[in-house]
Amino acid sequence: MPHARKLLMNARGGHAAIACIPANHPRGTTLVELLIAMVILVSAVMTITLTFPRASASITGSRRHWIAGNLAASQVEMLKQQPYAYIRPNPASDFGMVADCDCAAMDMAAIPTTGAVMVESGITYTSKICINLVDRDPTASTGWRSFCPDPTDMVGTDKGLKNIYVQVRWASGNKTYVKNVETTAAR
Repeated sequence: MPHARKLLMNARGGHAAIACIPANHPRGTTLVELLIAMVILVSAVMTITLTFPRASASITGSRRHWIAGNLAASQVEMLKQQPYAYIRPNPASDFGMVADCDCAAMDMAAIPTTGAVMVESGITYTSKICINLVDRDPTASTGWRSFCPDPTDMVGTDKGLKNIYVQVRWASGNKTYVKNVETTAAR
């Protein structure tokens, strides 16, 4: 078995001594082993470095959707706590070209009034509220039929169900996000 000679220094006195250590001794590390260890370490650091911003962005996006959902839910709950007669449907003029005054089918940006505005961590959340009259309709794909209120005969037009549709919008960077919450109020 070949042996390699290495110069060892005594830690106390600094005297040099020559000792025989086998070339394949576990205390010895080759340059190839060091390079492999460095590649593994750099790969692990790069993976963590590249993953962290994506995970952080995902968490931030989820938080913003959660905030928007809570704002919309609070708007819905505030409306549902009012007596049914005070939950006023949007006028037919708000719906523009949307047939049957269906809130879910319209562009909420067209609604002139804003429900609430909230600013959190530099992001502005704006809610719009749309209320329309609905009635059960088993032949419709959704099970509901929307219709426009008749301002001259609200009592005759209202079948006892109102659809409350809240949309919250916010922008981050150059992208706009939307969260919708919908429920029904009954007489």
